[in-house]
Amino acid sequence: MSSSSRRGRGIFPNLLWLGALVAVVLATLVVWKQGGDWFAPSRETYVVKVFRDASPAVVNISAEPQPGPSGFSLFGEGGGSLAERFFRQFYGAQAEQNKNNLGSGIIVDPRGYILTNEHVISNAAWIEVTLADGHTASGEVWATEPSLDLAVIKIETDQALPYLQMGRSDDLMIGEPVVVIGNPLGLGHTCSTGILSSLHRSVQAQGNRIYRDLVQIDAAVNPGNSGGPVLNIRGELIGITSALPMDTQAQGIGFAIPIDRARAVVEDLIKYRYVPTGWLGLSVEDMGEAALEYGLSGGKGVFISRVEDKSPAAQHFKAGDMIAAWDGTSVNELADFVRLVRALKPGQKVVLTRTRDGKSKDVEITSAAFPEELADDWAWFHLGIRVGEGQVQALTRDGRIVVRTGVFIEGIAGNSPAQAGGLTVGDLILKLNREEVGGRDDFRRAVAQVRARENAFMIFQRSGYPLPLWVTIPFRMSGERW
Repeated sequence: MSSSSRRGRGIFPNLLWLGALVAVVLATLVVWKQGGDWFAPSRETYVVKVFRDASPAVVNISAEPQPGPSGFSLFGEGGGSLAERFFRQFYGAQAEQNKNNLGSGIIVDPRGYILTNEHVISNAAWIEVTLADGHTASGEVWATEPSLDLAVIKIETDQALPYLQMGRSDDLMIGEPVVVIGNPLGLGHTCSTGILSSLHRSVQAQGNRIYRDLVQIDAAVNPGNSGGPVLNIRGELIGITSALPMDTQAQGIGFAIPIDRARAVVEDLIKYRYVPTGWLGLSVEDMGEAALEYGLSGGKGVFISRVEDKSPAAQHFKAGDMIAAWDGTSVNELADFVRLVRALKPGQKVVLTRTRDGKSKDVEITSAAFPEELADDWAWFHLGIRVGEGQVQALTRDGRIVVRTGVFIEGIAGNSPAQAGGLTVGDLILKLNREEVGGRDDFRRAVAQVRARENAFMIFQRSGYPLPLWVTIPFRMSGERW
């Protein structure tokens, strides 16, 4: 090999080393000129990235309570006679109507649909939404699902809005980091961090609401955070901040709705403005004394006390059967059955494990839409009211007597939720869970929409009272509902 060839091969590696040395020197000069530290860790942590990417899709919500009917529950806390409650509602509302409910929301659709908690906008007279860039817009309550404490607000927009895509919550790990963004105490966009502390929590929050299957976090959560996002380290939406314990002084404890539960209903809320629920035609009870009359011992499972004629269940079930499992998931008590059936969609197939005469059998059944012609009987059993169409007299605020036409209560069942709530014969139903009730068909349609919930919110007019009144009536959990 010639000497010139050896010299050529030796020069190339030297040039590479020289180039690398020059690059290091230049990089060092850049860091020095910017006042940086070559060995310092990056300040741009995952929290910084998650907040920067997600916060444009988080909004602040202000909601003013309605005066009058929503200022005080006529039959809520405080006791007293009917007249005393009415005057507290009528006059006391003036002191309350300027108090704003503050919360947070998540833009989940670029057309202006915002996901939040139902309790943030419950009974709101008006809603103002403040976007991350400071712009404000009037919000409309588009749809609600109180049993999950979820609501969708709609704002008008002429351009696509930034939005958050939903992640998943079936793979959550206790101890994994979380980031919370919201509007605590009305302060505006605020970021807090923590870890996921526990899963499948049931919590009694203010107003005696029971929230089930929540995730627990230790990130700072305060009033106003409700409705905001809980995100994982990748910036994926895994939950919606929902509730504080009744003792709001608790430190390091907050709760969120898992995003999988929200995803199951949000599309329906946007499309239909309510969540259609499948109907089987079953009356179910816990395994109690009624089951003993059929020779069944108390224990795990639910007992069928009645099957509706011409229902999806009529071909496969009869009174006295027991249901032990739902699509392979054990049904230990009525609460388990209720949780599963509330997620059932019309037209959905489900396999129920039926026990009859000591023998078990898997039965596939396809749910149907609830027949609205059954709404009157359903309302009598679960609410304790019979309704009719007609006219009632009402007293206006200036003392005039006017006649109003609509759906009025013509019968109250003894020991019923309606009687316990204070409703009386002659009350004119104006709204049932935000649905205007102008006639019997409206009433039946509203009943079909709320039957899978835990309670009904009703606004009504009573003769002799100048303002509408309101009451929340719990449904009976068992009975022909499912």
